[in-house]
Amino acid sequence: MNLSDATGLLGNQARYFSDVYKLFDFKDNQNLKDYLDFIVHEPVEWMKGFPARLTQKGSFSRPKAAIIKLLKHTNVIQVLGKEYTQNVYDTVWNTFKKHVEVILTARQAQCQGLEDDADSEQSAEPVPPNLLIMEDAESVRSNHSVRPPKRVMPATPDNWETKYRVLEKAYIALLTEGAQASALTLLSALSSV
Repeated sequence: MNLSDATGLLGNQARYFSDVYKLFDFKDNQNLKDYLDFIVHEPVEWMKGFPARLTQKGSFSRPKAAIIKLLKHTNVIQVLGKEYTQNVYDTVWNTFKKHVEVILTARQAQCQGLEDDADSEQSAEPVPPNLLIMEDAESVRSNHSVRPPKRVMPATPDNWETKYRVLEKAYIALLTEGAQASALTLLSALSSV
């Protein structure tokens, strides 16, 4: 069973399922089991990779609910086995219960931090609320072979300084620890020009 087939089993929850696997660069024709293996291997990172617009508990739980619904579906149980699907189910539920508050708090603080940064720069254009840089460089790294999710949602700032600040934050968030020092030097030089 591939991810597209699985999406077809979810009805109105299909969008939440497909949005998340696409953020992790899984393709529709990839095997569902490969994606579920990733979730079991990196459940916290998977949840941190939910779309950035999901900052409240009700909306944040929708991708989790889609996976839970999928894992209860008889076709999925038949293809993957009851023991396997139960293991994924337990992993998703336990991770959600243990980490949802911390993840949401970090998302909300990040969103608030971006608004505060815009105020402190005395920018005429506020940073749009849909711009969220969700991870620092250390937590973006993954031990899994799948690339981390795309973390930055597009913003539409009008002046060059706001664009620069948005780009700077996104760039720093994407860098590994080793490359960050040299990039900060480059950014410092660019900002003084």
